[in-house]
Amino acid sequence: MAAEINLQMQMDEMQMDMTIYLVDDIIYMVIPGMGWVKEDITESEYLAQSFEDPEMDELFGDVDLLDLFYSIKIDSNTFLPAENRIAFTVTIDMMVEKIFLKQDTIIKYLEFGTFDAITVPGEVIDQAVPLDG
Repeated sequence: MAAEINLQMQMDEMQMDMTIYLVDDIIYMVIPGMGWVKEDITESEYLAQSFEDPEMDELFGDVDLLDLFYSIKIDSNTFLPAENRIAFTVTIDMMVEKIFLKQDTIIKYLEFGTFDAITVPGEVIDQAVPLDG
């Protein structure tokens, strides 16, 4: 599996753009304050523990899902996915605060079959440090 993901997020007045590469089971991404990092997703303790870790459960406390919407659009000519939409609202009791989070994500699939391979730029490979240190 390989992917180049160009992510744009808008949170109130703040815009965040991010590029993520996934090639040969290695994910490359920028983490603010750390720069480019890399992680082997087949052996990733970080990714595996992010959602099962009891410490995370303790930190985030109770999460209440208020609503959830999911849709997928399929191109009628190619039968390939064209767009996904995931929207949800949750409240999180985190420590002593209650956080209200509303997210609406649209994923568009572009350029199927228009290139032979996804390559990670050399400067990303050179700058990326292992996520675990």
